[in-house]
This record gives sequence, C-alpha cells and structure tokens, in this order.
Amino acid sequence: MRIGKRLEKWENARIDGLISKILLIIMVMVNLFLVSKIIHANNRKTIVPPVIEKGFWVGETSASKEYLMQMAEYFVTYVLTATPRSIDTKIRNFERYIAPQVYGVIKNDLRARAEKMKRNNISQAFLPDSSVVNKKKVVVTGTLKRFVGAVETTSERKSYTIEFILKNGEIYVNSFETT
Repeated sequence: MRIGKRLEKWENARIDGLISKILLIIMVMVNLFLVSKIIHANNRKTIVPPVIEKGFWVGETSASKEYLMQMAEYFVTYVLTATPRSIDTKIRNFERYIAPQVYGVIKNDLRARAEKMKRNNISQAFLPDSSVVNKKKVVVTGTLKRFVGAVETTSERKSYTIEFILKNGEIYVNSFETT
C-alpha cells in the first residue's frame, strides 16, 4: 500500500511538473510576442503650434488644412521674427523640422539671411494676416517689418510658401521660399 501511495504521489508530481513546464513555455512565448510588438510599434509624435486656434487632425501621411495652416504660420513667424542675437538659435531650433532631402538647401538659405541680418544689424518681425492651403503647400502673407536699432526701415507685404511632408504623423518642411 505504501508503494502504491508513493507511486501515486510521484505520478502527480510528474504531471504537476509537466503542466508547470508547459505554462512556463507559453508565458515565455507570450512575453517574446509582446516584446516584439513593443519594438516594432510606431512611436509617433505630433508637433503642434504653441497656440491652437482651430481643431485639426493628423494622420500617417496627411493632415487637415487647419493643421497645415497653423503650422505654416507658426514656422514662418518663428523664423522671420528675429534679432541679430536670436536668429542663430531660431534657425537651430527650426532645423529639426526640415526634411532630410532638402536640409542643406534650406539651412544654407536661412544661414545666408542670418548673416545679412547680423552684418547689417537688422531686426525684423513678420506679422501674418492670411494663409492659403493647397494640398501640402501653404502661402502665408503678411507684413515684414525691418528695423535697424529702434528705427523702422521697411514695412512691406510679403508672401512665403512653405511645403510640408508628413511621415509617420510627423511634419517636415520640404520647401520654404519667398513668393
């Protein structure tokens, strides 16, 4: 009888061990699956203007006109409202939003503008008053005021065209031109 009880206990222990091993294998497989999901998940961030005036939406490769308009007005105003002391910092901050394929072209253009501002001690402010969105291009029109010291030297109507690329929900500037 003692042998029968011992065999029964041994059999139960063997079955418990087998069930534990199967559960362990299942848990390891589930963990590996979850880790692979985390690694391959799209980490997406959406850049928004500091002040949101209208509701908008942003998808993987597209966005609403309201989003493009607000971002264009923000970028144009941010870069074009500067002093000789602040222009380098503004360009450096703006560079992270330039599309890689046009990075050198836009950066060189902005650096040339910055050198002219510093050389002539020009401060400027851009005051946008209208924007027109056409697909992923936005034309921002407003008044560009230039100052030497505290004296206003020019005040003229200017339009700037900014074209965007959206990739994985992130916005990049593909062109930034005076029109």
